[in-house]
Amino acid sequence: SFDIFAQAVAAVRAGAPLLGPHMPERIIASGHSQAGIRLHAFVEKVQDQTNVIDGFLIRGDSERAWTDEPSVPVLHYMTESEAVGVIEPGVGPFRADSDRYRLWHIAGAAHNDHWSNAYWLNTEMPRDWTGLPVRWNEKRAGVYDGSAGSPCNEFPQRYSVDAALFHLDRGLQGEGAPPSLPRLEFRRD
Repeated sequence: SFDIFAQAVAAVRAGAPLLGPHMPERIIASGHSQAGIRLHAFVEKVQDQTNVIDGFLIRGDSERAWTDEPSVPVLHYMTESEAVGVIEPGVGPFRADSDRYRLWHIAGAAHNDHWSNAYWLNTEMPRDWTGLPVRWNEKRAGVYDGSAGSPCNEFPQRYSVDAALFHLDRGLQGEGAPPSLPRLEFRRD
């Protein structure tokens, strides 16, 4: 899977017609949950051999350990669920921020939230799995008042994810690394 991914990115970078007449200036790979876990492994095991990705936004991965300093910028986005080990138990201390690595803990956020869950259930799943028409109402999906009946956390995570992408892209343009954020502190009683 890593080889297929690296070849696809290399083809886009080389001007394959996947993007029409557009040529990418920067390539940021982003993945959440299982895709975030796989990207973490890609950074550690494949990126240095391929150099196809300019930066990574890794989400939904609670892995704290990193073998080496990443060779390209990585913004590791951890919700409270991942940081406390609800999704998978983290082992050891969190990696310290560096020139090419930032860890953002997002207090109050869960692995999945109301908006992304509503999007997945009402657009991607019906479209991809059943061929049914998309039922997506941007305004209704963005209402965080408990009335949607979604069992998911209502913390609007998409705004902090947008900020992460913004700062990662600015860093790739030479405008400085993403800011460091305070880490969550835990107390087990």
